[in-house]
Amino acid sequence: GSNPDAGEAPIGAGATLLGLARSRGLWHWTLSILAGLALGMTLGTVAWLALGAEVTRPPEHVVVTIPSDTAQRIAAGAPAPVIPADLQLVEGDTLVLQNADAFAHRIGGYTLAPGATLRIPVEAADGGTFACTFHASGSIALDVRPRNEPSGVVAAGLLLGLPLGLVLGGVSWVVRKLDDPGVTASSPEAERVDPRSF
Repeated sequence: GSNPDAGEAPIGAGATLLGLARSRGLWHWTLSILAGLALGMTLGTVAWLALGAEVTRPPEHVVVTIPSDTAQRIAAGAPAPVIPADLQLVEGDTLVLQNADAFAHRIGGYTLAPGATLRIPVEAADGGTFACTFHASGSIALDVRPRNEPSGVVAAGLLLGLPLGLVLGGVSWVVRKLDDPGVTASSPEAERVDPRSF
């Protein structure tokens, strides 16, 4: 008698080989995407550390005190007290102006009475150059930087990593096909002839 299982062996073997090929292809793209994500996260972290890591600090109160003789010194042409002409601020900070002078002072649209304290919440759109009376130049610049959160690194890693992973996978797939020794001049694929040529 014939063995009923004898004819099924090639089918089972072919299915196994097909499954292996599919699993290898799945692993290939999975590893490529993971490599792309790792590269994207690395590039995002490097850029974050180089350009904006210091902007992740908690909001601060930036205090500027106007000394008691500021108005008199400016009126007399004497060197003005040391008050920064360019304040570096971060979105979410609070600019605290304390007027210790005997005269009122102005900054932008605010007037600060003698002995008064003014608190200005800082938003990203508040940067610019403003008129002020406690500088001999008559102006002060506020450089407001947007706050960078670490979650931005994750978003940048995903945005960079997925395309990079697909590119890496495509390039490695092409290289593997070019280096595949199974397709040679004597292989059936290479000997296949288009019947329309006759």
